[in-house]
Amino acid sequence: DGHGNRAFRHYVRNLTIDTGRGNPGAVGVDYLVNNPGALTDVTIRSGDGSGYAGVRMERPHPGPGLLEFVSVEGFDHGVTLAGGQYSMTLVGVELRGQRKAGVLNRGNAVVLHQLHSRNAVPAVVCEGKGSHLTLIDSVLHGEKPRRAAVVYEGNAFVRDTEIKGYRVAIDDRRDADSVRPQDVPGRNESVDEYASTRVDLDGRRQNQSLNLPLRPTPDFHTPGPSAWASVTDFGATATETWGQPGLDDNDAPGIQAAIDSGAETVYLPNGIYLIDEPIVLRGNVRKLIGMGAMIQSRVGRHALRIEAGDADTVILEHVRLQAVPLLHRAKRTVVVRYCDLMAGYEGLDGAGDLFIEDIMGAPIRVAPGQHVWAYQLNSEFGYLPFIDNRGGTVAVVGMKTEGNNTAVVTRSGGKSEVLGGFFYREVRWGGPKYAPLFQARSDSALAATYAQNGMPFPRQAEADRRPQGEFFRYVRNEDLPFGRGVGLLTVRPGDRSAD
Repeated sequence: DGHGNRAFRHYVRNLTIDTGRGNPGAVGVDYLVNNPGALTDVTIRSGDGSGYAGVRMERPHPGPGLLEFVSVEGFDHGVTLAGGQYSMTLVGVELRGQRKAGVLNRGNAVVLHQLHSRNAVPAVVCEGKGSHLTLIDSVLHGEKPRRAAVVYEGNAFVRDTEIKGYRVAIDDRRDADSVRPQDVPGRNESVDEYASTRVDLDGRRQNQSLNLPLRPTPDFHTPGPSAWASVTDFGATATETWGQPGLDDNDAPGIQAAIDSGAETVYLPNGIYLIDEPIVLRGNVRKLIGMGAMIQSRVGRHALRIEAGDADTVILEHVRLQAVPLLHRAKRTVVVRYCDLMAGYEGLDGAGDLFIEDIMGAPIRVAPGQHVWAYQLNSEFGYLPFIDNRGGTVAVVGMKTEGNNTAVVTRSGGKSEVLGGFFYREVRWGGPKYAPLFQARSDSALAATYAQNGMPFPRQAEADRRPQGEFFRYVRNEDLPFGRGVGLLTVRPGDRSAD
C-alpha cells in the first residue's frame, strides 16, 4: 500500500520534472525513503504555478534520507513532510513561487542546510508540538512584509540565516494564546543564532552552539565511462544473489587489479563480491563506484583500506561494505556517499579529512586532530557508541540513530556538534539499559539540536571532570523544558562544578 519503513536506497538523480498546466493536484515526486537514499540534482516545476507539492513526503514513514540540490518552482508547497519519524535532511534546496509555504512539516524532524527561498509566503512552517526544525546557513527572501519567514510549533534552532522582506523572522506558535516574546523581527535581518529551548549541565539556559564551520563535500567526475575500469574485466565475479555460481571465488585480486590499473574511476557492476583478503585504495584512483554492489568479507573482517595515493581526495560512492570495515590510514581526504558501512569506519592516527553524505553505518571512530563533516548519517544496531570522537572535530548535519546506544562520545579535547538529530531509543537492539544519549569528557565540548522518538533516553547527557572518565553530572530527560526534543543542548568543560 505504499508505506512502511523499508524504502531502502531509493535514489532519484539528474532529472527534470514539469507537471504542465492545469494540474492543481499534481505532485512532482511522491517520495518515500529510509536509512540511505537521496533525491539529488532534480528540478521540479509547475507550468502555471499550480499543484499540491514539488516533493511530497507524507506517507509513513519518511526518512532518514537526503534531498540535495533540489529546485522547486511553483506548487502550493515546495516540500511537505508528515508523521513523527524518521527525519529528513535537505541540503542546497531552492524554492520559489510557492502559494502556501516553501516547506511544510507536520510533526516530523527536518534539517535545512543552505535553503534558498524566494516567496510571498512563509519559507518554513512546522505544525504540531512534535515538530522539530533545524535551519542553518540559509537565505529567506520574502515578497510580502506582513508575513513571517519561519512559523513553528515544537522546537526550533536557527543559525546564520539571512532573512529579508518579512515582518517577522521567526514566529513561535507553541502557545498561540500568549504574547510571543521570542518572535524575531525579520525586515532585513540576519539571525545569528536562535534556539527555542536551551539546556546545559549548569542550567544557565543561555548557552550557545559550538558554531563549527561546515564545508562542502568535494566531488570528482571523469568525462565518461569509457575511461573507467570495471573490476569484472580484471577477474572479479559479480554474483547477483546468494546461491549462484561464483560464491567460492575470492574477488579481492580482481578488485585490487582494477584499482592498480591506473584508472581514475573504478566501478563494480551490481552484484555481490566476496573477498578473502584486504583491498587497498591507492595509486591513481580518485573514485570507486559500486552501482549498489556489495563487498562481503567471507572470513573474518578483511578491511577496505585507504592509503596514500596520487590524488588528494578519494571518493567511495554507492558501495555496500558488509563485514568489511573502512580503515583510513592516509592524510588524504576521503568522501563516502550513498554507501552502507555495516562494519563501520575508523580514522587511524594521521588520517585526513572525512566527508560523509547519506550513509548507513556504525561505528564512526574519529582520530585525534581529524576533521569530519557528515550530511545525513544513519547509525543503528549494537555498536556503542555510534560516533567515538577521540580528539577530532566532528560536525553532523542530520543524524538518525536506532538502538539503546550512546549517539556521540567526545573525549581527548574533541569537539562534536550534531545539527538536527533524531534519536530512536529501541532497546531490542541491545546496549546498556541506562546509556546516556551523549557523553563528553572533561576537556571536550558537545552541542546538539535534536528530537527523540519512542522511549526517551533517561539521561540526555553526561559529563565528567576527570580524564579517566568518571561521569558525575548529567541532564535527565525530565529536565528538558518542552516537547520531545530540545532546541539546543551543550556540554562544555566550563559547565562542570567541583562538587
